[in-house]
Amino acid sequence: MKKVRNSVRLPSPALLFFEDAIRANIDMAIKIAGSPGRLRPHVKTHKTAELAAMAMARGILKFKCATIAEAEMLARAQAPDILLSYTLVGRNAERLIELVLKYPHAKFSTLTDNLEVAHVLNTLAEKAKVKLGVFLDLDVGQHRTGIAPGPDAEALYAYLSAAPGLSAGGLHCYDGHNHQRDLRERQAAAAACYVIAADFRTTLLSSGLPVPEVVMGGTPTFPCYASRQELTLSPGTCFLHDYSYASSFPDLRFEYAAAILARVVSRNSVMGTFTIDLGYKGISADPKGARGFLPGYEDSVPVLQNEEHWVFTAPKKGLPSIGEEIYVIPTHICPTVALYERAHIVDKDGVCFTEWRIACRDRSIGI
Repeated sequence: MKKVRNSVRLPSPALLFFEDAIRANIDMAIKIAGSPGRLRPHVKTHKTAELAAMAMARGILKFKCATIAEAEMLARAQAPDILLSYTLVGRNAERLIELVLKYPHAKFSTLTDNLEVAHVLNTLAEKAKVKLGVFLDLDVGQHRTGIAPGPDAEALYAYLSAAPGLSAGGLHCYDGHNHQRDLRERQAAAAACYVIAADFRTTLLSSGLPVPEVVMGGTPTFPCYASRQELTLSPGTCFLHDYSYASSFPDLRFEYAAAILARVVSRNSVMGTFTIDLGYKGISADPKGARGFLPGYEDSVPVLQNEEHWVFTAPKKGLPSIGEEIYVIPTHICPTVALYERAHIVDKDGVCFTEWRIACRDRSIGI
């Protein structure tokens, strides 16, 4: 990972995005999928209009998101196809209809795993005189949300197909429980999830119900589904990448495209420790264990982290100097990005030349 040549102008901690690495990761995702048309990337990781625009420039025209703000960001960026992959209740269901009315160029859809929400969405869509696409959220093993295949799921999908305000968008099958380090084990687990989805799709088609799209696969598993040409693939983390996925899934050939610039604020030669200005208000505190990787300081062990401080043992090469710059690769980049108002963008020559606003860290950016 390159260092920033004009880092003296940056505050710390500072979120960095490396433009050439982002471009390489977009291209790698397309290579794995076989074409940009097979991708529906999730924007929850980067939350920026600029990265979405980079993806569209590469031919990716379908996107997935988790919040109303992310959906509106995509609409403002002129994304033509936006799946809000979250069951919407209360005011959020109304906000989605408002998005549909405000941004007519975009095809919006959402998902549900129950009739109660489907009825509400249909009522709102009919009242607004719009047609809303709704995917059935199919549980393929994670048991977080989703309805299991069977008669109830078939009845729900039939309702989505027949309701006057709705159109059945297809199946959304998230397998976020598949985190097997061994590629063959992950492939086998993904294959089992695929059978669940494919069998249910066949059941729906045999009943005369249209299934326009089947969305499967996050970053760890979308390569496992790439040979299934009928699937749309929806990775997200890979566009920035992080230490968790790099260390857990060595088969994924993505580059680190995000880092945090921190600086040494204290050193203790008696204790043999140094402290950087990066606490858990600047880097995600999940999952358990190491919260970040420090290139060049691999043998330094984290001792203590508070809100604005992070203490490490000295590396074998000796304590760093006061003010020395430390680059940190977050273990979990998605919630880390949400802690920052902006990302500082670094070009291929290592020059920070602009900023991107992390627009969707707010829950509302308009509607």
